Amino acid sequence: METNIEFARKHIYSHRLEKDDISDIALEIVDAMVMEKLIPNCIDTENQQEFEAQDIIREKLEKLFKK
Repeated sequence: METNIEFARKHIYSHRLEKDDISDIALEIVDAMVMEKLIPNCIDTENQQEFEAQDIIREKLEKLFKK
């Protein structure tokens, strides 16, 4: 039986996501989290939390989508 990760990888590969596409997805997720006030908006501040969240999400997505 196929796991969820195996299922996701199989279908993601058929869409041919590139590294830039994954970064764009991570950015959209973080933007939504900022809009929902789950993480602070860090524009024009020294706070790096928004960017750290984006990096974590991107890394996890890249690992998930790795061929």
